Amino acid sequence: MVNQTTEHTLKANTVVQVAHSVKEALELKAQRPLSSRLISGGTLIQLEREQGKVLPEQLISLEQIPSLRGIEETEDFMIIGAMTTLSECANVECLKTVIPTVASPAVRNRATLGGNLMYTCGDTIPALIALDAKVTVVDGAEERTVSVIDFLPLRADEPIVTHIHIPKESVESFFYQKVGFRKSFSKSQLTVSSMLCLDNQRVQNNVRFAFSDGERAAMRLTSTEQALVGQQLTKSIIQEASETLRKELALIDTATTYQRTVAKNVFISELINRMEGSFE
Repeated sequence: MVNQTTEHTLKANTVVQVAHSVKEALELKAQRPLSSRLISGGTLIQLEREQGKVLPEQLISLEQIPSLRGIEETEDFMIIGAMTTLSECANVECLKTVIPTVASPAVRNRATLGGNLMYTCGDTIPALIALDAKVTVVDGAEERTVSVIDFLPLRADEPIVTHIHIPKESVESFFYQKVGFRKSFSKSQLTVSSMLCLDNQRVQNNVRFAFSDGERAAMRLTSTEQALVGQQLTKSIIQEASETLRKELALIDTATTYQRTVAKNVFISELINRMEGSFE
């Protein structure tokens, strides 16, 4: 039995339970596994409510769990609590170009990094993939840490995200761009991100390219990555990578011709910039 839960009535058939620990949240979820939903900042739920979608019988708020908040820096990682707001995440060096593109300032003050990860097409997901971030989740009695790519299929089971671990790599090697009708507070048309480290103009093994078309979960463009690993970044190599990228994007059936073309052009433009910058 859960004794410390705070209960609020949202409307006649929806109750908000405020958990004070991860264990308590899991117990509440177990009581109504088919009619409960976990919420963090609640911005997505608010949008769905305004759109007239039916809310579940029980919402379980995680916002009063202290262990899920805060940013910790270690020798190798930036560790961000899942309940840390997007506004707070803007203080993390590698996310400074990412966070301002997500929603409006008011939404960023409420929305959380963990919540954005749980959203099908969260704008931070391609960036976190490119940054090789890991996600710690708790599902039942099990706690595990997985890559963002491996985490995405787990969302259907609604685990509790506790922390996001971002390796401390060179910010200069990281690239992110969201393409939408406006810079922020709009649904992205596409989002691209990459991590590409050079040593004497040669592409290192930790190259990562990520793409989201705004309709399904973000993905890595592994064929394009493999075409670049170990290569000296030259015009001819970039041309070959461009063709590989075109073919790889063509396999994404949810993406439009416009999205594929823009994504390819953005990635290739970044490669050219990196090539030219390596000669300076």
